[in-house]
Amino acid sequence: MARRTRRFSEAGGALALNRGKLVFRLDSDGNPSLFAPYPLRDSNRVVEEYMLLANYLVAERLVEMGCT
Repeated sequence: MARRTRRFSEAGGALALNRGKLVFRLDSDGNPSLFAPYPLRDSNRVVEEYMLLANYLVAERLVEMGCT
């Protein structure tokens, strides 16, 4: 379902903000000692899609209630 929603969003011109994220490893003093790109997993995308869907449904409901 999330994949279908994502395809629908992309077809509608959704903005994709897939900027890379970094993960840091800290040494015993709390200083960064290593960094690497954070791997985006399908689970991250599913959560993102459902968060966007929730925001859309809330906005739709607010409009129906006249809260614009």
